[in-house]
Amino acid sequence: MIKISVWFAFSIIISSYLFGQKKFEVVLSFPDTQVLTDLRIQIDNGLGRTIVPYKIVDNNQVMLSDFYYSKYAAVIISLPNPGSWDYRNLFFLDEKSARIKFLPAPKDSSPLDNYALANAYDFKSERNKMKTFDAAEVAEAKNFYEKYGSVIFDGNHNDLQEQFNKLDHSIYIKDIEYIKKTGNSYFSFWYFRSNAHYSGLAVDSILSIFNSTFPISFKNSTEGHAYKQLLIGKLETKKGNSASQFSANDINGNKVTLSSFKNKKYVLLDFWATWCVPCIKAMPLLSNLREKYSEELEIISIAYPTNISQVKDLIAKQKMNWINIYNDISLINSYGGMGAIPKLILIEKSGKIIYDNQKDNDVDLKILVNILEQNLVAK
Repeated sequence: MIKISVWFAFSIIISSYLFGQKKFEVVLSFPDTQVLTDLRIQIDNGLGRTIVPYKIVDNNQVMLSDFYYSKYAAVIISLPNPGSWDYRNLFFLDEKSARIKFLPAPKDSSPLDNYALANAYDFKSERNKMKTFDAAEVAEAKNFYEKYGSVIFDGNHNDLQEQFNKLDHSIYIKDIEYIKKTGNSYFSFWYFRSNAHYSGLAVDSILSIFNSTFPISFKNSTEGHAYKQLLIGKLETKKGNSASQFSANDINGNKVTLSSFKNKKYVLLDFWATWCVPCIKAMPLLSNLREKYSEELEIISIAYPTNISQVKDLIAKQKMNWINIYNDISLINSYGGMGAIPKLILIEKSGKIIYDNQKDNDVDLKILVNILEQNLVAK
């Protein structure tokens, strides 16, 4: 039944590509004193989050446009905030040409919180209600991050990372409590599909909440079906199941299909990001495995969205001389969406999943090495 629902959702999404595609255009204006060197913009287009190239023009203005498949395109804007969580704000756009003008901010406050909007929406009232509802949980997690943030994700402090993850999960659990009461709100629907899978709840529980909380119009929308695809990808990506098929382009524009390796090679999927220290630490081992088993093993690395230049620089620096794909949302969703990384999935020649580093609790990848030693012939 799950397989049928995946293909049904996929067909709905494809139809929306053809008939439901919309385009947004927005100009972001910043004060002349605002440094934009590390400005980061993500777009949630209804199928998932992605990075869209933007252009900085005169007077510290940023021009941005792209296609989307949801009721609104969500624009997530971030600027660095040394020693604490990044400054961040969120806006929703439709097909009307929009402008977001950021005004000078008081000292020591977020440069993204004082603004004027034209044809853009912030759902400020609903967001403030949610902030009030989860304020205690956010404060506890933020204080912990400000105290230990420099080492939480360095790969050497698993206890701190585990503790922070629990605090982080508590925020999302609290938010879901709020969303259950406000299911008719588009903002609640958007927030749930964008964040609920970070709550630590079992995937089938999240799917049940999704099905019971929101109206049919939300659930049967393109973005609703895309989110179901992500959840089902989480449920189905496990040992013994057939791996989800995909067709994607690598960073050089070459087409890559999983089916092309069936009955020919083992395939190791490596989901990673430039900011993930354990991901980078694993690259030399992956390089050695690729060299040792080059006749029987293909590695496909899929980078989460960040600066594409940084991705390419790291690929060269780490000598990742295998297939590299950047920010393919459909592929990422088919394997459970953007979550904890590194995520390594080993697929045998028949197309079945035989290894998952997270579910096998294989932090040092020794289990992966043993599987390959037992099944493949070294060069």
